[in-house]
This record gives sequence, C-alpha cells and structure tokens, in this order.
Amino acid sequence: MIQRALKFSCFLVLFGLLLSTFSFNRSVAAANPIVVSGKPQTPISVSLTLDKLAKVGDLATATVTVRSAGVDSPDTTASLLLPSNMELVAGTTRWQGDLAADQPVSFTASMRISGPGNAKLQATVRRDVDKTNVWADLATLYFHANLTETIQDWRYGTRPAEAVSSDTEAAPESDVAVDPPALHLPIDPNTPAAPADASTPTADAVLEQPTVSQSPDGTITINGTWNYHNRAGTVTPVKLLAELLDASNNHLAWAYTGWDGSFSFTVNNPGQFKVRAYTYYKHTSMVLRALRVIPNGTDSGNKFGIPETYYVTSPALGPYADGVRNIGSWWPATDYSGRHAWWIYTDMLDAFFHPYNCTPECTTDGAWMPDGSTAEWTPTSTVGTYYSRGGNVHLEGEDRNSASTVIHEYGHNVMWNVYGEWMPVSNCPSPHYIQYTSHINCAWTEGWANFFSMAVRNQNFYAWPSGATLNLETPHWTSASWDDGAAVEGRVAGALWDTIDTANDGFDTWNAPYGFREIWEVVYNQNDSNFAEYWSAWLAWSHSRHFGLIMAYQNTIDYDTAPTISGLPNITRTGGGPFNNVIDLWIYASDAESTDSQLTYTIQSVSNPSVGVSIDSSDYLDADPVPGWWGTSTVVVRVSDGAKSSTDTFVITILPFRTFMPNLIK
Repeated sequence: MIQRALKFSCFLVLFGLLLSTFSFNRSVAAANPIVVSGKPQTPISVSLTLDKLAKVGDLATATVTVRSAGVDSPDTTASLLLPSNMELVAGTTRWQGDLAADQPVSFTASMRISGPGNAKLQATVRRDVDKTNVWADLATLYFHANLTETIQDWRYGTRPAEAVSSDTEAAPESDVAVDPPALHLPIDPNTPAAPADASTPTADAVLEQPTVSQSPDGTITINGTWNYHNRAGTVTPVKLLAELLDASNNHLAWAYTGWDGSFSFTVNNPGQFKVRAYTYYKHTSMVLRALRVIPNGTDSGNKFGIPETYYVTSPALGPYADGVRNIGSWWPATDYSGRHAWWIYTDMLDAFFHPYNCTPECTTDGAWMPDGSTAEWTPTSTVGTYYSRGGNVHLEGEDRNSASTVIHEYGHNVMWNVYGEWMPVSNCPSPHYIQYTSHINCAWTEGWANFFSMAVRNQNFYAWPSGATLNLETPHWTSASWDDGAAVEGRVAGALWDTIDTANDGFDTWNAPYGFREIWEVVYNQNDSNFAEYWSAWLAWSHSRHFGLIMAYQNTIDYDTAPTISGLPNITRTGGGPFNNVIDLWIYASDAESTDSQLTYTIQSVSNPSVGVSIDSSDYLDADPVPGWWGTSTVVVRVSDGAKSSTDTFVITILPFRTFMPNLIK
C-alpha cells in the first residue's frame, strides 16, 4: 500500500509539474508578439509587430519597422492603417522621411480595441520613384475581436451570403464585419451540370431558354441583371453562370448572363423562386477545366464542379402571375467578405477572352482559346501566391487588389493548358525578382506570365497588391538595378510587350501588325522552355526577324549581328555639281537579318562640309558642292539595322573646271 501510495504521489507530482509546465508554455505563447512581414518586390520592406491580441476594451501596442535593402530610399512614407474598431491611444501611425540603406526605422502606436468583428491591421511603406515606378510593401494582420478573446483570423456566421437588389438601399461599406454571413455553404452536390456558353467577346450569351415577350400559359419568363462592385466601387455588369431555384433551393434552370449582365429564364411557374450567381464560367472551348473561383481547400477534384464556387443568392421572390417578370439588378451584399471573389473572377474572364481574335494567324477567331482555371482564394489567406502545375491558382487575401497578380498566375495555367498539360522545369530560385537574373527557363515562364498580364490589362507596368509598381517598357541597356539578358524575366516580358505596344522608346519603334495574336500563334502552337526557343519558333512562323531582333535588343536580349559596309569607292568629279546617285549604298552594305530597305544610312562625319554630301530617300549618296569650291573631303558613312551599326570611309574629290585659252599668233 505504501509503495502504491508513493507511486501515486509521484504520479501526482509529475502530473502537477507537467500541468504547470503546460500552463507556463501556454502563457508564454500567448505573450509572444505576433510578427507579420510583407512580401517585398522592391528595395523597401515593412514588418508589423503586435505585442498581443487584445480583447475588446483592452490595449495593444503595434510596432512598424521599415528598411531599404542596399540603397537609399528618400522621401519615404510608412503608415499604420487602423480598422474602425481600433482607436489610437498613444504614439503615432505615420512616419515620413529619408530611409538610409540598411538602416531600419521603427515607430509604435498604442491602440484600444473598441468593438467586435472581423478586421485587419495593416502596415504600409511607399516611395514614389516616378509616375510608373513605385517602391512599396504591405503587411497585413487579420483578426476577429470580441469581449472574451481575439483570434488571428476571421470568423463567419451560418446564414447564406445574399444578393441585394438595386431597389434596396445599399448598406454602407465597412472595414469591420460584425455579423458576417458564411463565406461558403455547401450546396447540393447532385446539382445538374451547367451547360457550356458559346459567347464571343462582344456577343450576348446563348441562353438556356430564349428571351420571349410573352410566356405560354403556366410558364413565367424571369429577366434581370447581375452586377458587382468593381475595384473602383462602380456597379458593373458581369458575365457569369446564373441559376434559378425554387423557394426550397431546388434547381430549376441555368443561364449565362450576357456581357451586359442580363439573364432570362423561361420555366413552369414555380410560385416563389430565387436567383443565384456563381463565380463560374464554362465556354464551349473548355475541355480541361472551367473558369472558377473557390475558397481555399474546397476543391473536390472536379474541374468543372459548381458547388465549390463562390455564390450569392437572392431572397425568395414572388409568387408572380404567368408572363414576363423583370426582377431588376442584383449584386453581392456589401457585408459579404466573399464579394471580392468577383474581382478575381472578372480578371480571369477578361484574360480568357483576350486571345479570342486570332485571325489571320488562325483559321477562325476563337480557334485558339486558353482553356480555364480554378483560383483558390479566401479573404484572409496567407498560404502564398503561386500556380500549382496541373492544379489550381493559389492567391493570398490581398491579391484580390491586384489584377496583375491574378492574371499573372492564370497566365501560368494558360501555358500549362496550351502546352498540352506540360510546362518546362522553371529552375526558379526562391525568391525570384523581375529585374534580376534567375534562369533562362524561369525567365521564360515568369516573363510570359508578366507579359500576359500586361497585354490583358493593356498597361506597360506590373502592379502588386502592396501598391508597388514596376514599368517594364522603359528599362534599357543602362537601367539601374536591372540585370541584362534572356535569363531576366522582366527583360523577356519587356521584349514581348515591345512587340505589340504602340509607344516608341529607345530602339522600340515598331509594333507587330497583328499585335498580340502574332505572339499567341507561337505560344499556342509550340512548347518552348526559354526565350531562345521562342525566338526560333517566332522565325519558323514567319514573323519579322529584323524587327523582332530589335525588340529583343531594346530589352538587352542580344541575338543581333551588326550590319556591314565596306568597299566604298573613292569618287572624283569635275565642276560645280550637283552630282546625283554618286554611290548606291545598297551595293556595299549587308545584314544577315535585315533587308536592304530595313537598313538606315547616315553621314557620320565629313572633313570638309563644302563638298555638300547627302543621302537621298533611295539610299544613294549625292554631292552638291558649294559654288566655286573644289578640293577633297573624307566622308564616313554609317549603316544601322536599328540596334547596331558599322562604318566605312571614302574620299570624294571635286576638280575645278578646266579653261582652254586659244593661242593667238600676232
């Protein structure tokens, strides 16, 4: 008994020690500060440290630290952005000044949590370099506050996400969600498959049931419009999959909206009904996957599955009499955190239709389509921004603010789709940067995605969720903080962009006659691992060798050989001129990649300008000496292919008129 009692006592002591240790560790963990860092794409970076997750009514202290890696960052601004359920008690939420290289600057703020709800605390840093280049970074801490505890994430309710009518007074937009609906509720997995849509980029959708002015007895035609609030807050029509349900959420009919957002269902009159909108689109050309936006981790593996996608549903409407009923305009409610999924969805939809017009390279417009993609996103996701080969696009919460990022990641999926469900091994370092050398394969796969994003948006810069931007058109051979060559993804993107843009800068004075479709022909029809392979395919598809080389050279990708000029003959003429077509320059110049007419000729120097040499529009050298002048002049002629040049020298001699006097014999 004593032995058993001793064992039991030892057990109690050990258990007590373990319990006290566990409790101590928990208290230490709770006291540990929370550190959130940004994702710097430019030299400046920001981190946010919160000393604790305070309950409603309690205080917390935030520290913002900014730094600039390797270079000075003058006139830089850092801010702590408080949500509306936080109030500043002490300290500051802003710093502005010159940030010295590798010398971090910090400031603190003491805040009180004044109310419950889902919110986010953000730290930003920004420096405007010029109109199209911005250094910036962003760190975001998501939290849910209430009276008993605050957690580092958001909580959602159980009520369905609703659509609201334009006839309903709009609720004010709030940065704190106190009673949010569910982010996503499961729907019937046996819902019938959706039809495919055959729309063109400008045509209205082909509806499951035609729009009619009158309905047969016992039927009703329900018309309306689906919209969303875009990033600027403007109500915008959207093309998407719409569903008609009865009052018990049973499926009645599908329809795709038109580009104006309009939809129409003609069905047996169900009495009360609901309408629902999905972040889903299936085109008739899609054979690999539909275009979908879904919450993280909900993918069932069915690439055409509808139940996983974000959706909003109207309240029950009706009953209405047989006939035609227009129920007006609808959009996701402003208290629904998933409403920003429509930003991602419309970015991808725009990108999907961008290659539609492909003639004359293709046989028929719409013949070379990029197929679909599934994007996984939740408002608070911090899992990273990437495309999983053969799988889905993954986006972080704040990526919703960047069309560049959304379309870039979809661009990777596009390459996978059109390359026959294959992509080259990228060999990308982690991290990799647009301006710096990585690997020729990485530069091609990332450069293509950067370019695709620019082409769809028709903008010559990349814009990150942090507010950082980088102009990819203007960098050239001497640009600071840029590496050179085809192993730099920004150089690859710039070469592709300069092929289609209409702005002239540096050596870039040309744009492909058929624009994007010339590049798309190459990408769609040949699998390339790097820019050199793409360049070979560009030539194989009979696109311009001369101008393509110049666009690459503008972006420090040098496949160009310089033209040559040699053997210019010395010239002698008598009298005052003018002397036309003295030398045919085409005879003495050549270039492996350019025709005679694509070369340009200039007089680089002339030892005596009185000789009056010039080059006419047909590339002949002419001379028109100053009246009464005679003598010799050394002339240097330069030939250029637009990127590189060569010179040759000749001597021109002008002799005076000879005057013959008769012999007079006296």
